[in-house]
Amino acid sequence: TTPDKPTIVDGEETIVIGTVVAPVGWTGGNGVIHTAEGAIITSGSGDTYSFNTATALDAAFTIQTDVVFGTKGGDGTATARLALGDSEQHPVGLITLKYDNDKKLLVQGQYFYGGSWTTILAADWKEIGTNHLVVTLSRAAGTNTLSLTIAKQDGTVVYGATSGDIPGEALDTMTCYGVGSYSSQVQFTNVSYYAA
Repeated sequence: TTPDKPTIVDGEETIVIGTVVAPVGWTGGNGVIHTAEGAIITSGSGDTYSFNTATALDAAFTIQTDVVFGTKGGDGTATARLALGDSEQHPVGLITLKYDNDKKLLVQGQYFYGGSWTTILAADWKEIGTNHLVVTLSRAAGTNTLSLTIAKQDGTVVYGATSGDIPGEALDTMTCYGVGSYSSQVQFTNVSYYAA
C-alpha cells in the first residue's frame, strides 16, 4: 500500500509516518522512526537524534534536508536540530530551529568546545508562514566557518548567514552529522550530504 500524502491543515503540512523500517547507515533508538519512503521522524520527550554512521564529515561539505515541524512541545514550539557530532555521536555543533503557533521561526547555531557552548548564528522570531523548510548547512574548503541557508519550498530564502571563525580544534571534533528534535515531532526528508 502507498502511504497517505501529506495534507495541509490550517496552512501547515501534516506528517505522514509511512512504512517503518530499520535504519540503514543511521542510528535508531527511542523516539526515532525511519521509513521506507526515506523520512526520518524524531519525536522524543527530550533531545532525540539520529546520526549518519555511513559518512564521515569532510573538511568541506554541504548537508541539506527538508524539515517539516509537527507536534509542538509544552511551550508551544516545535524544535528541529541539525547536529554535527563527535566520534561518540554526541552533538558538538547544533543548528536549532524553533517554530511556533504563529508560524514564526527562531534560529540559533552553536558549537561545543572547552566545556561550553558558543553561539555563532542567531536570528530572533521571524514570520515565515509555513512549517516546511529546506535547510542547508555548509563549510567551504579552507574555511573555519559554517554557512546556513533556510528557504521555503518555493526557494524563498527566510534566513541566510555565515558564522565567524570557529576554532580549528572545535571543528576537528565534528566527525559526523545527524538530525533531531527536542520534545516535539519533526520530519526530515531528502537528507543529502555532499563533500565539497
